[in-house]
Amino acid sequence: MYGRLTATASWSYQSSALPAIVEVAKVHAVHAVILFGPFVDAQIWESGSLGVPDTPFEVIFEKNLLRPLRASLSSLHSTPELVLVPSLRDAHHHTVYPQPPYDTSGGKQRGLHLVANPSLVRINGLALGLTSHDVLADIARQELVKGDHLEERHPARLAGHLLKQGSFYPVHPPAPGVPLDSTQLFKTELPYVPDVLVVPSCLSPFARVVEGAACVNPGFAVDGAAYGTAALLTLHRAPVATTTTVERLEIKVLRL
Repeated sequence: MYGRLTATASWSYQSSALPAIVEVAKVHAVHAVILFGPFVDAQIWESGSLGVPDTPFEVIFEKNLLRPLRASLSSLHSTPELVLVPSLRDAHHHTVYPQPPYDTSGGKQRGLHLVANPSLVRINGLALGLTSHDVLADIARQELVKGDHLEERHPARLAGHLLKQGSFYPVHPPAPGVPLDSTQLFKTELPYVPDVLVVPSCLSPFARVVEGAACVNPGFAVDGAAYGTAALLTLHRAPVATTTTVERLEIKVLRL
């Protein structure tokens, strides 16, 4: 799931996409839920549609979102792991790329994984590359294509640049407005091809194997005034010993 969770300007998540996300987790009995920020969207505050809240943004994140979400997931028959990836639009977090994981007052908690942006993680043996910044849109603005590459699907070709160049952000100089910390570029390195590369973007959602990795754009959790989409990854048992991990994957982009 990617992007802001509410269709209206609000610091409350009572009418958010969270119930739909929990329902997907329940119906499909998922082992893990991966959510990409922003969770406290700075654009809501900057737009002037809401005043400065009475409570700190950090408290809004933990009290209004994290605790209810964890409680809802814990009520399921099998509680999934929860992975949260920060965003440059988070009002309560560092706004320089790459970003460190979120800080919470409760410290380390079982089943809760606060990871950096970008990051490489393993879930049940599945290697995933995760970044919340829309690098595909940045590449699309600067990419020049000719010859046979014109026949390839546009979003998939863009995702391939990350894998070929071994970087979560292969755009230099960075796109206008991207606060890239050049002293921390080593944290954007992609040292190996993961099984799954999740690259949330404003471009059309997709799932396709590129350069040996299953590349996924899950789309926005909220699209305008309606719920948007999310990606469901299923890792099937290997029919034969020579079956690769990527060949065992089934990926669907679901409407919430």
